[in-house]
This record gives sequence, structure tokens and C-alpha cells, in this order.
Amino acid sequence: MRTFWNRIIFAAGIPRQASLLYGVRAHDPAVFLIVPLLLFAIAVLASYRPARRATKVTPMIALREA
Repeated sequence: MRTFWNRIIFAAGIPRQASLLYGVRAHDPAVFLIVPLLLFAIAVLASYRPARRATKVTPMIALREA
């Protein structure tokens, strides 16, 4: 129930926040599509390098050092 009210309050505040952004409408579909995709890409890239590095370690050596 709390999530429902949070969404209602957030949706009511969108027009006020839109005045802070230059050239972006409150319900701009491009923004709602591009921003989550950009954040997802950054998260994947940020986790890829450590995960790739971790796969090169022998499990027994990693357990001994822990």
C-alpha cells in the first residue's frame, strides 16, 4: 500500500520538477527509455570487469587466501 501512495505523490510532483529541466517535458518518452537503458549499460560495464577478473582466479587459491 505504501508503494501505491509513493507513486501517486511522485506523479503529482513531476510537473513541478519539469520546470527545473531545460528542453525536457514531464512525460517525455525518450527520456523514460534512454535513461534506464543508459543506467543499465553503465551497471553492466561496471560489473563486467571485476567479474571477468574473478573468473581467472583458481578457486582453491581464492579459498586459501580468504
